[in-house]
Amino acid sequence: MGYSRRRPRKAWVEKTPRELVEGLEELKRDVKRSKFYDFFQTHLQQTLEKHSTKEFADIQCLALGKPAEDEGVRYQLVLLLLLAEELKIPLDKVVCTEPMFTARDEEMLKLLGMKTVTGMWDPDFRTKDVEEETKSVKSDTQKADMEDTTDIAAESGDIEDLTKSISEVKLQPTESFIYAPHAPVNVNELLFINADFIVANYLGSYDTRFGDDEFKQKYPALSTILQSEKDLKCEWEMIEIPDKLSKGEAWAVAYNGFGIHRKERKAAAAEEREEKEKTLKE
Repeated sequence: MGYSRRRPRKAWVEKTPRELVEGLEELKRDVKRSKFYDFFQTHLQQTLEKHSTKEFADIQCLALGKPAEDEGVRYQLVLLLLLAEELKIPLDKVVCTEPMFTARDEEMLKLLGMKTVTGMWDPDFRTKDVEEETKSVKSDTQKADMEDTTDIAAESGDIEDLTKSISEVKLQPTESFIYAPHAPVNVNELLFINADFIVANYLGSYDTRFGDDEFKQKYPALSTILQSEKDLKCEWEMIEIPDKLSKGEAWAVAYNGFGIHRKERKAAAAEEREEKEKTLKE
C-alpha cells in the first residue's frame, strides 16, 4: 500500500495594521453594492434633509470594537468610512472611543487619519495626538471639545457605572454625528439624552428585550422615548434597518439590529404626530 505525502501546512501570518487598512477597500466596495447599503443610504439622506443641523462638525464613534482582530468590526469600520463620505467629513474629524482598543487597533485608525480615545471609562486614559501640555480632565475647570480630542475622563472606572453625564465624553450634541454600533444599552441611554442624530442599535428593539419594570428602572430616558412613541408623542424619528437585507452576507452580524435616529424639532414633531393621528383615523 502506498502512502501519499502530506503537504506541509502554511504558517498562519498575522496581517499588519497597514495590510488590514488596505483590505478595507474591498470590503467597502462589497457593502456599497449591497441591498443593505442602498436602503441605509437612501433613508439616511432623507432623514438628513429634515434635520436642523445640515452640516456636522465631526463624527463621534463610540464602542466600535477591535478592528484589528475581528472582521465583523472591520465591516462596522467600513460603514464609518462610508458615513464620513456621505457627510463630507474628513477623517481627521472622526473620533473613535473604545475602552478595549489595542495598539494594533489604534495604528489602524491612525493610518486612516482618525483620532482615538482608548478607555472611555478609565480616568487615566489619554487621547492620541494630544498636545503634551494638555492635562487630564480631572479638573472641573477644564472643558475641551472633541474637535481637539482632548482628554476625557469619567469619575468612575466601572464600565457599568455610567450614570454620570455624557458631557464627560465631551460630545457636542447638536454638532456631532453619533455612530455607536452595538453600543451597550447604558451608553445608548446617555446618548439619547444628549445627542440628536444617532446611528446605533434600533431603539424600538429594546421594547421586547426587557421587562417593563426593569427597563424603566435602569434606563428611564430610553423608556420615556419608547412610551412616547407608542403614544404618538415622540420627538424622535426612528428608522429600522431590516436584518433581511443583510441575510447571508459576510457583514450580517455586524449590521444586524441597526437603526437611524433623529431628534426632531418640536414644531416638526408636532406636525408629524398630527399626520400619524390623521392616518390612524382614516
